Amino acid sequence: MSDILSAALAYARIGWPVLPLQPRGKRPILPDWPNAASTDPAVIRGWWDATPDANVGVATGPRSGLAVLDVDPRSGGTASLTELETRVGVLPGTAMVVTGSDGLHMYYRHPGVAVTSRAHSLGRGLDVKADGGQVVAPPSVHPCGHRYAWCGHVAGLLAGDVAGYLAPWPTGKLTPAAREPNVIHLAPERVRRGGPDAALVGLVDVVLRAPAGERNSALHWAACRAGEHVAAGRLVDEVAADALLAAGQAAGLGDREISATIRSGMRQALGAAR
Repeated sequence: MSDILSAALAYARIGWPVLPLQPRGKRPILPDWPNAASTDPAVIRGWWDATPDANVGVATGPRSGLAVLDVDPRSGGTASLTELETRVGVLPGTAMVVTGSDGLHMYYRHPGVAVTSRAHSLGRGLDVKADGGQVVAPPSVHPCGHRYAWCGHVAGLLAGDVAGYLAPWPTGKLTPAAREPNVIHLAPERVRRGGPDAALVGLVDVVLRAPAGERNSALHWAACRAGEHVAAGRLVDEVAADALLAAGQAAGLGDREISATIRSGMRQALGAAR
């Protein structure tokens, strides 16, 4: 049994629904992952029998009782966390995960009221993973090859002492700073003008510039155009989907809505091209 499958079964035992993610990636393998995430050992074993090197994700929100603060230093999350704690005081200590990109996932107990999953919701690079979301869990492997890892000894947590390891979600402290314009950081070597994925620059820009009320429609349009580029061999589907996912999050759309919209738009375009 792989370390990742063992961890998936351990999370399931403490009531955290899990789901398989792409190997060395963050994207769910299952189309309807928010509903399909499971604590059933037989179902979980079947997923890893089918994809032995899959990463493991944990569904956040009311089903698992989890709300996670995601600090992404590559997008400015460390500075945003410092700014937040300067304004509201140090956040409560809780179980934490060091991500494969040297970021931080701070696991809290869900407060029982709606907590929206949204990128940059508390500042640039400071994301919330809660209702309708999922988080990559240890010992998954990041695309760079580094593993996600718990900070310190968490045997008690995985044995079921969730309350002893997870602090309550600090609702009163998690307030955003003054709003900044939407920003998305795409790998420059992939999307520079004339680079292999330069077409993504314009598509992402359409999503980010869409006014409130039209952002989902803009994302669907961009996904259709991306699908056309994929069908023509000008884009890699995973690169396009990841870029549009980040654009949708930066525009303030929920993870579940984004995933469904991108999948619908790209399938529509790819189906028409056949």
